[in-house]
This record gives sequence, structure tokens and C-alpha cells, in this order.
Amino acid sequence: GVYSSNISATFPWLDCSVLELPDNRELTTEFLENFASSGNITNRVQVLSGNMFTDVWPSSDFVFMSEIWHDWS
Repeated sequence: GVYSSNISATFPWLDCSVLELPDNRELTTEFLENFASSGNITNRVQVLSGNMFTDVWPSSDFVFMSEIWHDWS
């Protein structure tokens, strides 16, 4: 959610989706609600529960796979 919230705040014409594992969805939603008060992004970033390997990806203007960059060799 950190990257999507910053992208959405910087580029307000983009809609972002965050695909989180169910265990992390609540934490990400809480972060975005706190961040949104300073960036007015609540209607442009949606948080969805899912698994990028097994579920259909949401339609979005922005896709960033942050865990892949530091977790995969």
C-alpha cells in the first residue's frame, strides 16, 4: 500500500489496486486510511484480498510488485 498510496497522491489521475494476502489486507487498509487524510486517495486506491499466483489480478492503471524485487533472486 505504501507505493500505491504515493503513486496515487503524485499522479491523481491514476487508480491503483493493492492485492494483499488476506492476513495483510486489514493492516494495508488501515495504513491507507491514515495516509489518505493527507493525500485524498481513498477513492483511488482499493485493497483486495488475493494471491498473485492463483487469483485473477484486478484491473488497474498501476502495477508494482514490491515483494518480488527484494525477495526473488
